[in-house]
Amino acid sequence: MSSRLGAHAVRVATAALIFTTISSTAVAQTTDDTTTTPTMIILDASGSMLEDDAPGLRIDAAKSAIHDMVSGLPSSAELGLMVYGNGTGSSDAELAAGCKDVTTLVPVGPVNSKKFLSIVDGIEASGYTPIGEALRTAAKGLPQEGPRAIVLVSDGEDTCAPPPPCEVAKELAQDGVDLTVHTVGFKVDDAARADLSCIAEATGGTYSDANDAGQLGEALEQKVEWALQGYDVVGKPVTGANSRSATNIPLLTPGQWVDTFPAVSEDEVTSRYYRIKPPQGWTPHVTATGVVDIHSSEDDSGSTAKIVLEAVTPDGDSCESDQDFTMWVDLMNEPLIASITPDCEDEAIIKITRDDQLYYTSPMATEILVRYEPPSDISHVAEPEERGLPEAPALDGTAAETIGGPSFNSATEITAGQTYSSTIVSGEFLYFKVPATWGQQLAYRFQRNDVEGMDKHYAINFRVNLYDPLRRELGREVKTWSAPGGNESADVRGGTKEVLRATSREVNLDGSYYIAVSLWGPYDRGQVTQDFSFKVETPGETEEGPIYLTDGTPNPSETLTTTAPPSSEPTTPESTVPEKTTVPRSSLLNNKVFTWGVPIAGIVAIVAASVALRRQDGSSDAR
Repeated sequence: MSSRLGAHAVRVATAALIFTTISSTAVAQTTDDTTTTPTMIILDASGSMLEDDAPGLRIDAAKSAIHDMVSGLPSSAELGLMVYGNGTGSSDAELAAGCKDVTTLVPVGPVNSKKFLSIVDGIEASGYTPIGEALRTAAKGLPQEGPRAIVLVSDGEDTCAPPPPCEVAKELAQDGVDLTVHTVGFKVDDAARADLSCIAEATGGTYSDANDAGQLGEALEQKVEWALQGYDVVGKPVTGANSRSATNIPLLTPGQWVDTFPAVSEDEVTSRYYRIKPPQGWTPHVTATGVVDIHSSEDDSGSTAKIVLEAVTPDGDSCESDQDFTMWVDLMNEPLIASITPDCEDEAIIKITRDDQLYYTSPMATEILVRYEPPSDISHVAEPEERGLPEAPALDGTAAETIGGPSFNSATEITAGQTYSSTIVSGEFLYFKVPATWGQQLAYRFQRNDVEGMDKHYAINFRVNLYDPLRRELGREVKTWSAPGGNESADVRGGTKEVLRATSREVNLDGSYYIAVSLWGPYDRGQVTQDFSFKVETPGETEEGPIYLTDGTPNPSETLTTTAPPSSEPTTPESTVPEKTTVPRSSLLNNKVFTWGVPIAGIVAIVAASVALRRQDGSSDAR
């Protein structure tokens, strides 16, 4: 039995990542291009929902839960609402009509919250429980292509079979429909629990119990969030120029930007150009994160998908480049990532190229992170030291439930030393983050939680990726987890070998380190759900970091234009005698970020390495 705690899955709707010395400059406009899955909610409005034990009426508890859930939806959500049992009574004479009593109150589409909730308030419980009929109707009400989801809330078993609801779910799965059904049992008995669990298992979904109004609200939020989630693309909109010689190359100031590369024809390579102009003596860092909705692609028969990031001088001389590519993708949220620290002395032109024969028929949203680091003194910092992987942490008996976010932007922050339990479905790519500072290393252990009755031939691949604050991959570990009695594999263990220091070759940034987990296979079993436990530790004595040699900040232009050269340029810090400061990098940024409209205190502490940072070479990584 699996459950997901939606409170832990942070979706960032606005993120202004601007790196300065002491203060931060706000980005005036951002975009939330979350790729969400069309989802239909099926709500039980049968006569049993009039029971007064929630406390209060069960139907009122369900309405309240929907109110809370809708208020937290991302703007990109495509959601519908269907009910059964609200159009007839529950007498014997009304059985035939009651078993056809399935009504779509809100078709699947963008959510008008006021209208949606007004319709919810008008629901009255009265009739039968035709779950099988509701599943078939809901499947027809969803798009006919791409991933789709249903979230079913019921307080009892089907009272109208045939069709038996679990058989309907199996039929949908066998028909190759890319549909996942998540179910919530509200104060159900064992028979209803078995039915609802069977529906979820047949479609690769999850089941949760809810025994009161509070648990129902939490469970509904969990299921809808899980159904909707996709990689949430966040940043200020920008459109790059089409050539290096163009007069309208936009200036990227420190922050997070988003450009969308359009769908193209096969073998067509697309490049876009941007400018950066760091103040003299400051070190720029640029990361490009490309995201494609692979399920919307009309052709995936090609060989590779690749993103190339390059910095060149205005004369066309290359300063640095990096690339990332994939040969096949079964991980819907896995992006392509390239990161550089260009040394072009002054102004640099940033070139991003999409070379994609796999998913070229779909647009590619690309996040562009631009970060400037001030000059610093690292003469007191120890030399690089490689100690080897720390011992993998032991898992405790009591684990806190959590769930990873669907992107770097919404990674779930975890506490070092705490054991967690979570759930993943094949095809997902979920993100966690943990803060680390100077002198520390990272170590992790992931352990499967076996499911009773698993087929002995069952085997899945579980992968863990580790990224630094600039999203540069530091390593990955893959294990095949097989059923009890099969070929058992060890826990997934990993971490960093180097001590986190500004002088280190790879592990040279303090701030949030990202851990992404993914699951795939076996392909002939459809979606697979796997529970797991894990712990991350940051061993090591804290050390002193760089001393920054300026009290000034860049003053980037407030104006972004893509049709004409920017009217103003970033200015250098004030020309005063530098003041030495020991501000940790993790406090160079202290913006408030927001989750589904709810402000939280979020610190995304990602600043680049010191001036003496050794440049990485432009290596590629096949995923």
